[in-house]
Amino acid sequence: MSEKLFEVPAQNWVDLTDKSGDFGISVISECKYGWDKFKDNTLRMTVLHTPRRNYRIDSMQSLLDLGLNRYSYAIYSHKGKVGADTQLEARKFITPMTAYVCTKHQGSLKTEYSFGSVSTNDVIIRAIKKAENSDEIVVRLGEGTKKSVKDFTLTLGDGIESAREIYASEEPKGAATVNDGRLVTDFEPYEIKSFALKLKTASIQGIKAESTPIELPFDKNIITRQGETGDFEYTIPYEIIPDIIESNGVVFNINKDKNNALTAKGQAFTVPDTANKTVLLCASLNGDRKAELKVGEATVNCQINSCFERFAQWDLYDFEETAYIKDGKLAYDSTHSHKDGKDVYAKGMYFYLVELDTSKDKKINLPNDENIVILSASAVKAENAYLATPAYDEVERRPFDYKMSFTEKLNYIRNKCVWRLNDRDNFIKDNNRGRTETEYIKD
Repeated sequence: MSEKLFEVPAQNWVDLTDKSGDFGISVISECKYGWDKFKDNTLRMTVLHTPRRNYRIDSMQSLLDLGLNRYSYAIYSHKGKVGADTQLEARKFITPMTAYVCTKHQGSLKTEYSFGSVSTNDVIIRAIKKAENSDEIVVRLGEGTKKSVKDFTLTLGDGIESAREIYASEEPKGAATVNDGRLVTDFEPYEIKSFALKLKTASIQGIKAESTPIELPFDKNIITRQGETGDFEYTIPYEIIPDIIESNGVVFNINKDKNNALTAKGQAFTVPDTANKTVLLCASLNGDRKAELKVGEATVNCQINSCFERFAQWDLYDFEETAYIKDGKLAYDSTHSHKDGKDVYAKGMYFYLVELDTSKDKKINLPNDENIVILSASAVKAENAYLATPAYDEVERRPFDYKMSFTEKLNYIRNKCVWRLNDRDNFIKDNNRGRTETEYIKD
């Protein structure tokens, strides 16, 4: 540390090990990243970070972190020097396993099952995902303990059939070695590698969910090309929405031409007999709305989330806005929208999943509310499973009640003056540019 370097970043954990190297303490943090060590036996975590002055007029760093703050940290003791054990404990703390409740059944995986294993925890599995343009499985690995690792092995499923090394963008990089169903590779300290893997056919097959897109009587146009106008003030740009949206394992067909949205007017439709669940891809054009649907004779009450309000936000004191996180399953978000045939930046559009139990009755009546727009629907045949643990944090809406003292108000006004800023370009244009409802139209 020095007068100019008094804080350093650390994303997941920091450690203080005794000079003897016999023991140490690691501090794990899920969301606070600033640390300093002003004494040899003291670590300090920065909880709130609020500079006295603003760098730019549109960022207002002088109000940064004021408001509601929720964070978690953990203390982990270890023998010897810091190493893979701290890395592993940090991952377990920051990304705990998600539990589901499903229908009671005998099960084919017995009481214990592991989909993957590594030869050493010095190498971290950073990500596992399906490849963008193939049926391969992409894994991203990183050495995390500042060691050279020779002959590291990774096993997935019933074994790996073939592998190739790729860049993070999934372009080919080179060949990879597979030995006895295991990926084999070496790592330099802190080296990161990505691989595309083809797995062997699994000996135990699960029941794959089947989703069948439902044909709807679309009556409005909400997807437009550049220069075109639709039936709504804001529309989804044709060039960015895909022909098929897959969310939560459900496939939705998107009708991009002519009429491609259904406004809810109490219409009724019937789903296939095999569907035990029907999922709507929809949103409200006028704020979050309570909706009343019918499945058979049963009334189903649900909330249809706003198409234009973001799923979540922080406390933003400069704009008198408070934090919230919505309850819902976000399925598709458009990064921007069209208005009068032109791009509108900072005006995203958000569509959500609404799931209906159609295991008994197959007839669905939509609500009579033209503010609700349905982009697609799909009939699903799948085993039912429900989250037993939260998938994300919850923040209830609350009124804005922050008050400044007279002195604080004077400092707030003074810090917004142009001569107090480090970056003074576009001072007038960028003033309060961060507001959610502000629009930027590209001619």
